[in-house]
Amino acid sequence: MYVIDASVALKWFVRENDSDKALALCEQALLGSLDMAAPDMLLYEVANILLRKIELTPSQVQNSIRQLLDTGISFSALDAGLIFRAIHVAGTTGASVYDASYVALALEVNGTLVTADRRLAKLAESQADIRMLDTF
Repeated sequence: MYVIDASVALKWFVRENDSDKALALCEQALLGSLDMAAPDMLLYEVANILLRKIELTPSQVQNSIRQLLDTGISFSALDAGLIFRAIHVAGTTGASVYDASYVALALEVNGTLVTADRRLAKLAESQADIRMLDTF
C-alpha cells in the first residue's frame, strides 16, 4: 500500500519536476496494479493550493477534485487514533501535524509514504517507510 501526500497529488494537475513519475504512479493505481491511500485531508489541501496558489477557478478545482476521487485512492477519515498518532509523529519529528498525518496513515496501514517533500522525508525517515517520488 502506498500512501501519497499532497506534494505527489498536485503533480497530477500542475506540471512540475517529477510530474511524469507522479502521473505514472496514478496510472498504475487506475490500472489496479497498486493500491494508494491518503487521509481525506488531502482533498482539502489539494483544493486549497489549486484555488489559492495556482489560482484555478472554483469550477476547475472541482473538476480536479472529481478526478482525484476517481483515482481509486482509499481515503481515510481522520479519526481519534490517526490524529493522536499524527500528533505523536509531529511531536517527535518536528513535522507539522498536517504532514505527520500522512506518516501516521502509512504506519496505520503498514504502507509506504510516497512524497516529493524532501523536508518531510528527512524529518520522518526514522518513523515510517518513506520513498521519494523521484526514485520511481
